[in-house]
Amino acid sequence: LRVYKADGNLYNTYGGIISNEFSIVLPAGNYSATVTAVNTTYSSWQDSDKKTFQVKSATSSTNPGKPTLNVSPSAETYFSWNSTANTEYYTLRIFDSSGELYRMRGSWKKTYFYALLPAGNYSATVAAVNNTAQTWTYSNKVSFTVPAKSTPEPGEYVAGMEVNHKLFNVYKKYNINWTDAKAIAAASNGRFAMIRDQDEQDVVESLVAQYGLPCWLGAETFADQAWKWVNGSSLSYTNWAENQPDMGYGLQNCLEITPSGEWYDETNYCWSSIEQRMDVYGYVLEFDPLWISAFLNVDNKPVGTPVQKSDVLVFVCFADQSLAATSDYGVSVSGTTKGKQTITVTYGNLKTTVDVQYVDSRKMSAADFVIPKKTTVIGPEAFQGNAMRVVRCPEGITKIDLDAFADCKNLKEIYIPASVTEIENDIFARCPKDLTIFGQLGSAAHEFANAYYYTFMPVSQ
Repeated sequence: LRVYKADGNLYNTYGGIISNEFSIVLPAGNYSATVTAVNTTYSSWQDSDKKTFQVKSATSSTNPGKPTLNVSPSAETYFSWNSTANTEYYTLRIFDSSGELYRMRGSWKKTYFYALLPAGNYSATVAAVNNTAQTWTYSNKVSFTVPAKSTPEPGEYVAGMEVNHKLFNVYKKYNINWTDAKAIAAASNGRFAMIRDQDEQDVVESLVAQYGLPCWLGAETFADQAWKWVNGSSLSYTNWAENQPDMGYGLQNCLEITPSGEWYDETNYCWSSIEQRMDVYGYVLEFDPLWISAFLNVDNKPVGTPVQKSDVLVFVCFADQSLAATSDYGVSVSGTTKGKQTITVTYGNLKTTVDVQYVDSRKMSAADFVIPKKTTVIGPEAFQGNAMRVVRCPEGITKIDLDAFADCKNLKEIYIPASVTEIENDIFARCPKDLTIFGQLGSAAHEFANAYYYTFMPVSQ
């Protein structure tokens, strides 16, 4: 479609129209227009005849009245305004503290609106619109602050499953909005679930299918920008349903997953007060492993004595707010596991308090197991069969005894200090052949690596 001014000069071109009708707003004046039918496949087109027309000035009878906007910020911010003459509908715009458009609700025929907004500073305007006459009138702009609110109560645990060194859990909570689910995730030991590949999609899909109702995932978008996970990363994997995302009414900016595994964009708002309810009834969290190491000395001797096999315990478990810890290693854990706090570990008749170390699942291969500094000898079979991947021995150790690290199938790296002067032949029996030993040149560790064909990496200390 091409529109020309009265003098014949082009006013504007509107291309790519696939409908046989089109609406634009023009200033008062005389115009002419043509439309061209285009076949891009064969690079052919056909022009219509030219039509002339006149746009008249809008009269007071078609101008909407000016609305006065009032805002009551709270956990559910309430917007209201007066009814205005010559108005077909209203458009509400909410701006963030930088003045960028944050949310918009158009074609709204009521004179009130509820919105769940994160804590922060905002401003808003509402426009009264006469679509037939293509005229509108803006209200006053109102600035307001949404206060921080307390974290909502978490939902009820439904099911969980491990994949890719992560635990995914589904929680039931009816009519929960995305913002509250995000707050619950932030207050938990885990985070809002992010699906990065087909394996994780399969696990989360099976959990949501087991629950049977749609759940929130940790992704959102703003004003037609790219979708992002809550940690700021892009969606490298997606499983959108057909014709999704469609950003319905400019409001559907949060990610939900259905029991069929399909992804939909959905509104963040819970609108029971305006005759609209959400169909999201839960949320998904993910958890990194906890790598817990405990030295359990039966006779309460100090750690500096030779370490025996029965004295050491290393295991990986997962924790969330509804279950202190789970493990397949015959270990029970009590106490909080949020942050690096002390918990109680019980293994048979042994009990000790240890610190929890959170491990980034993307760096599981680099998870350190640090032997206590006062240790002087690593005894026979001390760590045999443990799940450790990286071990750092402290300065002061003088001897590593027979089979000390035998059958450690995941062991990839070990640092052995120069203080070690005696290493038995089979300390790494049945360990991976690609094991790398770190140490100082000329040390016992260097000689051992050369003698038994292990990769050696020199370090200064």
